[in-house]
Amino acid sequence: MIKKIIFLICFSMLYSPFVNAAVKSPAAAKKTDRKTTIPAKQAKIKITVSFQAPGKKPVPLNKLDIFLCAESLKEEITGVRKTGKLLATKIGEYKALSKDLRFMAGKAHAAKVTKAITNAQGKCTLKNISPGTYVLYAGYKDESVAGYWLVPVVMSDTNKIHLNLTAQNMQENKVPERFPAYTQ
Repeated sequence: MIKKIIFLICFSMLYSPFVNAAVKSPAAAKKTDRKTTIPAKQAKIKITVSFQAPGKKPVPLNKLDIFLCAESLKEEITGVRKTGKLLATKIGEYKALSKDLRFMAGKAHAAKVTKAITNAQGKCTLKNISPGTYVLYAGYKDESVAGYWLVPVVMSDTNKIHLNLTAQNMQENKVPERFPAYTQ
């Protein structure tokens, strides 16, 4: 019997630190719960995209994919244009850029941190963005213009940024020879 008592005392002494670590006191549980229930301030980017042809009213761009990627991927996305510029000498700048937009979007999609699609008013919001340096990519093509936006974005944990993407602030755009350039 004494052996059993000694065994139980030794066992409880060895086991008690694990029990105390696993079972929190009510005060400790309240402190932890308080920390986890306070929502962190999240950064977001509100985006409005419209396009204005010469002599016409701006038109919101509906169903446009917007990708937010790590800033380090900017070179990879724009690297597609190196081959496109070689191709442009044979098929024309507009057609070459039109073809490149698909590959650029593929690179951006594969590397995205988050994505949004514009609504009928040409608006969307990217939410819950962690602090960091990013690049925002969107490509657009119709029968009169092909182009893309590549906008650097620096986020803190509380940033609220509003970006307006227009023909005037495209990174690059090309038009068929039959249309005047939008950026001039």
